[in-house]
Amino acid sequence: MEDTDFNLLRRYPLISKNVEENAIIYRGSIEVNDEDYKIVITKSKNNSFKIALSGELRSLEAELNTVINDLHPKNILTIMDHLQLFLASKMSCSKPVNHCDIYKHVIYEYSEFTKFYLNLKSCYLAEDLSKIRISTVDEQNREHFFEVSVNFEGNKDIFKIQTCDLPLDEEDSSSDLRVLYNKFLGAIEVLQPFFELMDYFDKNCWVLDPVEPKRNVSRIPDIKFLGPERLVEEYRTTVNENLENWDSQGSICLEILKLLGMDNFPQKSAEDEPGTNILKESGECSICFSLRLDEKLPEIVCKNKFCENYYHTECLYEVMFLVFEYFNETAVLHCYY
Repeated sequence: MEDTDFNLLRRYPLISKNVEENAIIYRGSIEVNDEDYKIVITKSKNNSFKIALSGELRSLEAELNTVINDLHPKNILTIMDHLQLFLASKMSCSKPVNHCDIYKHVIYEYSEFTKFYLNLKSCYLAEDLSKIRISTVDEQNREHFFEVSVNFEGNKDIFKIQTCDLPLDEEDSSSDLRVLYNKFLGAIEVLQPFFELMDYFDKNCWVLDPVEPKRNVSRIPDIKFLGPERLVEEYRTTVNENLENWDSQGSICLEILKLLGMDNFPQKSAEDEPGTNILKESGECSICFSLRLDEKLPEIVCKNKFCENYYHTECLYEVMFLVFEYFNETAVLHCYY
């Protein structure tokens, strides 16, 4: 047996060789991405090769034979090697990716992480090992959290910050959970003055919405006024006039009061506390007698200074519908807001 035939049998055992009068025919199967494909290779007397493919590969014949004709030197082993590489580049790999090493790394990191940091508020590993949610508390017992996603396609730095209630770089990634967590702790320490300021506002102001404020410091702060238009316009004018007098070196609390033209922040009076037997609390809709409808505050305030009640848009539409239904005729409703 010639060396070429021996190497062909050793490397491609599913290929058989048949010698005919005018050509040599190689038939059999070639393995590509763990799948076997039928092929026929014809070698003519002038040492030219022609490949025939079957089934779903037939559309690749013309392109493949063009590549083969440009090969130097030409022999059956070179042809088979290039044929296998060509098909591998064209066919999708159906072999499932083995993520066992990443799974083991995630479980090991999670286990070591929870052992190393004993003061964690909570640490949750998803059942599919795709994410880890971590929360902790600072010195004033404020809770902070961040969520880490696992990149199963990466070879290193598989942990990446997915969501966080602090302004951390969401592009940060690492193979060590402790590296990301230490950055998280560093951000908490830097933002302590901000959290203390927010605590002061919550304690000394009447917070209408939300009931339980969440300090998402990554959002740009915005000032909105809700109330009778005559009062809203008055506050807008005051803020615009005082904005140029803002002192960035002064106390933020005092500067905000000066910006609003107020001596003290408004606080809820005893009669406005829940459970004081008042039919309607301040800021509630005068139709449904609730503060929120589908998590929304009343959007409309009556412009009549003798009314100035609050209304949800949906509640007003409901009243209009009932009026139309009651009279059972077309009506025109003039609303002055």
